[in-house]
Amino acid sequence: MFSVNRDTREPIVHTRAAQPGEDRLLYKRVGLLDQAALGDVETVRWYADKLAERVFRGIRKVSFKTVGVATTIKALDFIVVDGDEFRVLSISRKYNADSNEFVNEYNAEWLGG
Repeated sequence: MFSVNRDTREPIVHTRAAQPGEDRLLYKRVGLLDQAALGDVETVRWYADKLAERVFRGIRKVSFKTVGVATTIKALDFIVVDGDEFRVLSISRKYNADSNEFVNEYNAEWLGG
């Protein structure tokens, strides 16, 4: 992360790496942010830590099936699974005419926030 000290006009460069216990694989995403408005080293560190909480998280996915046509879940709806909020990304509907069975399959993701 790049910024500029508002008093001395010296450049500030701050990097964030995986802390002990964090998944190092997530930190292979390289990001470069030029944010001149931050103004001092403490603010740059705070901003980088808050940004890392959102960016360097694994994406959890869940999928489930329901039977019947009475469900009202749509794509991009938010649902709660085991206490965590997920966003529905896709819905697949299948109808078997021989057994008169209607199955909905939902795929959703949790972004950690």
